[in-house]
Amino acid sequence: MGDMNALTREDYSDDYYHNIVVERREKSNWEKPRFELTQLITHEWNYQDAFKKINPTLKNEQVATCPYGTRMDYIYIHPRINDHWNLTKCSIIDTKGATDHNAVFAEFEQISK
Repeated sequence: MGDMNALTREDYSDDYYHNIVVERREKSNWEKPRFELTQLITHEWNYQDAFKKINPTLKNEQVATCPYGTRMDYIYIHPRINDHWNLTKCSIIDTKGATDHNAVFAEFEQISK
């Protein structure tokens, strides 16, 4: 959970990715976008992206957590077979400049045993 400073390619349409993500990084002389960390977490370690689990169709500026129009803040979950907690909500909260990124908020409910 937290400010991973990592990107997930699936968060962006092709146009948005090339025109916002790649172009903005090139103009700022930043490194090229990389996805290895989020792929490792989701594909190798089998964690689930809580925000995408609740909001599977949101993309582009709808998922941005930083001022540059990208999402780099995540909550990952790894449900277990006998897990007594269920993810019910996950959203991005505009911090109105209180910090350099917007907050990601998740809510869980306890499942009765």
